[in-house]
Amino acid sequence: MTLTYLPEHADSARIALDLAERESAHLRYTCNTLYAETIDLAWVEVLAQREDLAEKIDAFVGRFGRL
Repeated sequence: MTLTYLPEHADSARIALDLAERESAHLRYTCNTLYAETIDLAWVEVLAQREDLAEKIDAFVGRFGRL
């Protein structure tokens, strides 16, 4: 199967690919920092008091959604 494209869309596709690659790297970092934690019920229960943990979750959700 051969994929074809309209040349006038090539620059937009390259920009989108570059953005996706950068966002993927940021998402990978967020995943690595989250999976370094022991996520259990106690961890979830302290989210309301720990802004740093809540930010990690927010960053993951935002980056995943954008990707």
